[in-house]
Amino acid sequence: MMYNLPKHARDLLRVLLEEPYPLKIKDMMSLTNNSRRMVYYDLEIICSFMKESHLGELMNESGAFRLNDIQCKKIQDLLQTQFVFDDKDIRIAYIICSVMWSNHPMHIHDFVERMDVSRNTIIRNMQDVRTILEEYQVKLENSKKRGFYIEGDNFRKRTIYIFYIHKLIVNGNQKCFDFIDGNQLAEYNYRLREMFHEIA
Repeated sequence: MMYNLPKHARDLLRVLLEEPYPLKIKDMMSLTNNSRRMVYYDLEIICSFMKESHLGELMNESGAFRLNDIQCKKIQDLLQTQFVFDDKDIRIAYIICSVMWSNHPMHIHDFVERMDVSRNTIIRNMQDVRTILEEYQVKLENSKKRGFYIEGDNFRKRTIYIFYIHKLIVNGNQKCFDFIDGNQLAEYNYRLREMFHEIA
């Protein structure tokens, strides 16, 4: 099952899922920041996992590896079942809400640890968050002292927060709310339901 995969093998598996083209060993080394030896080791683990899970073989095209579409879909379903943060939309919602709500600075390593994903994945997600926030005319800023924070109009920030906390409430699980007190979350959820009921 998916939870038997060590984190470094899951990181490589995510890379194979996310990249749209076949990857050579040197590509995997670059994308995971791992040695050639570690990449080969993780590939062996992934191949064994795929065999045990009846997912077929990892495709090897002249030394470039890739998953087919059916394999990608089945593995993504397994990842989402076992690890809520393997869903990109949930990661983005979590980043936005925790940056706004957390009572202590949030840095890259905090997101890597909390979501159990690779540093490269978080960096790509941060770029997505920046793009999303720019559409609302606010900015994602970062400093050593404050960590990540959102700069801009308070009304716009509240609008963003309402949208993304609702996404976490609907699609996430308890892992998604480690930045907020449980009682506050229950009260906030109630107020959101009332608000959406009035709008409807």
